Amino acid sequence: MRFVIDHLGVGYAPPLLGVFPPEPFEHLPEVLDFARFSNVSLKLTGAPALSAEPYPFRDVWPSVYEIVASYGVERVMWGSDFTRAAGLVSYWDTTHFLSEMDAFRPDDLEWLYGGSIRKFLRWSPGPHVRPRPSHDHHEPFTKQGDTR
Repeated sequence: MRFVIDHLGVGYAPPLLGVFPPEPFEHLPEVLDFARFSNVSLKLTGAPALSAEPYPFRDVWPSVYEIVASYGVERVMWGSDFTRAAGLVSYWDTTHFLSEMDAFRPDDLEWLYGGSIRKFLRWSPGPHVRPRPSHDHHEPFTKQGDTR
C-alpha cells in the first residue's frame, strides 16, 4: 500500500483570509518522520502561499530542501495548489520557484515537476518537460547518504 501526504502535510491552508500562521512549518519534523517509510510520498503543494516573502519565496526554501532531502526527489511531487492560492501568488510563480533554488539540478527538477508523479501513478515515462532554471546548477542535489 502506498500513501501520499498532501499539501506539504504541515496542517495549514493558504492564508487567504489574511490570517498567516506564525510558523507555517512548525509541524515539519512530524512530516519528515514519515520519510522513513519507503511507501510514503509527499505532494509539494502550497509552499509559495506559506511564504512571507515575494517570489522566489526564499523563506520557504529551507523547509522545501528538508522535505526533498528526507524523501528524495523520487518521492516528492510538485503541485501548484493554485486553486487555493490564486489570491496570494501567480501561477507562474508557483511553477518556477523550485528552479530558483541552487540545490536542484535539471534532473532533480524533472523528478519534482513530473517524474515522481509518473512513477507513483505507474505511468510510462513519456516526454519530459525541462524547466528552465535561472541560474547554473553545479552540484547535484543528493539525499543524505545518497552517493549518486
